[in-house]
Formats: sequence, structure tokens, C-alpha cells
Amino acid sequence: MTANDDLERRLADFYAIEAPRRAPDWVLTSTLATVDTTRQRRAAIALPSRFRHVNVYAKAAAAIVAVVAVAAIGVVLLRPGSTSGVGQVPTTRPSPSILPSLPPEGGSVAPGTHTLGPGFPVMITFDVPAGWGGCSASPVEQSVCAQMVGGAPGPGVGFAIIDNVVADPCGTALKSPPVGPSVDDLVAAISGLDRFQATAPVDITLDGYQGKSFVVTAPAGTSCELRTWATADRTNGVSPGEVNLVRIYDVAGARVMVAGAYHPDSGGTDGRALVEQVLDSVHIAA
Repeated sequence: MTANDDLERRLADFYAIEAPRRAPDWVLTSTLATVDTTRQRRAAIALPSRFRHVNVYAKAAAAIVAVVAVAAIGVVLLRPGSTSGVGQVPTTRPSPSILPSLPPEGGSVAPGTHTLGPGFPVMITFDVPAGWGGCSASPVEQSVCAQMVGGAPGPGVGFAIIDNVVADPCGTALKSPPVGPSVDDLVAAISGLDRFQATAPVDITLDGYQGKSFVVTAPAGTSCELRTWATADRTNGVSPGEVNLVRIYDVAGARVMVAGAYHPDSGGTDGRALVEQVLDSVHIAA
């Protein structure tokens, strides 16, 4: 055996046991140089001139980019939680519910979520309990009420744009000059009604709109027809001893009152609980 044969055998055994992960750099350099300088046999059909000279390095780079792109796409498709849509069951997003409008005074109201009827300047949604009906007075004073209990008025919730307050609860004349335009102005005027009791106002926020919340109780012993606040269409009246949970909001310049009324002698704590249930369901979309 010659020395050259022995060397070749030992090299073959070495590479067979532990093959290198990649060819040495000189192999790639030599191969590219050979491809670039070797004359190629002309094709029988002439190709367009822009395809005659192709840079070998550009071809190699393009191939690498293609491999990387395919690998990246595969990773995205196989990754848990992928939003590519491949292999996933398409889901349909439910459309927003179309809420029924509040019917005019005396109309029945199905339990569920409702919106105020036409004419009210602010978009408001709220939940109506079972057994309640419409008791609206005008487009700017819309309400829902429970059935009367033993002849006494049942609980109810009203939505109104308030313009003014009575000068005297036993009369119909309104304050002159009228109550100022802010929420605080209206809270102070209602809290100051003669013989009415009012709790201290509390700051509240609903859907980003600032407001005040307080409780107003009408005098129990009186022989007159009690009046309170007024819209552009009429002046509101209350029964003796009636309790109103009042929330007033400033909605882009519109002063919106949401008042839940109940009578302790007809419904008591149950009446208040129903009123609070409706009040807590209110949302303003403006």
C-alpha cells in the first residue's frame, strides 16, 4: 500500500465517522468562481437579452430569501393562537341588538333593554322590569312605571330635560329668574324646595359624564298638590311622602335628570329596589 493510498483511506474514515456540518469556505468560493467563469453551451433557442446574464450571487441570495420566507410562513401557520385563519373555523361576530323604542304614555313595555323614544335629545338605554309600562308625559319627559298597588302610585323611573323649578311647591309659578344652567344650580334649587328634605349631593360619573346624585323626600302632611321641577312642556307633581332618587348629568351641555320615584306606603323597600335596579342599568350614548 502506498503512502498516498493510506492517507486517502484515513481521510475517508475520518469524514465517514464525523461529517462536517458544512463545507469549508474555500469549497463554496471555488465553486462559485468555477460557475461564474465556465463557458456554457448555448441553448438552441435564444432567450431574451435580459435573461442571458444572471449573477450567481443574486441567484444564491434569492434562494436563501425564499427558504427563509417559507419557513417564516410555516412558523406563523403552526404557532398556537395564529390569526392567519388557515385551518381555523371562521367565527361570526354578533351584530348589535336593535333596541325597541319606548312607547307613548299608556303603552305596554316588554321586559328587557329599551331606549327612549323620539324627541329626547340624548341617547339613553335602560332595563325595564316585568310588569312595567310606559307613562311618558312628553318627548322631553319620558317614563316607565309599575302598576298601581292598592290605589297608590307604584314605583317608576323618569328621564327629563329640566328647565326650571317651582317657586312654591303648593303653586304652579316657576322661579324667576329661572334656575341656572349647571347641574349644581339645579341640585341647589331642588334641595331648597320648601318643606322637602334632601340629602347632600354626591359626585357621580356615568359613561364618562359627570353628575350629582341625591335623595329628595316630599312632605307627608300637606293638603296641597305638590309641584317640583318643570320641563319645557309641563310641571311635575309628586304625592305626599313620595321619595325620589335623583341623578342629574351634564351630557354635552344637556342637563339630563334621571329620577326614580317610589312611595314607602306602597312597595316600601321592594319599590326602592326596583327603582335602583332600573337606575343602575342606565347608560348614556349621547
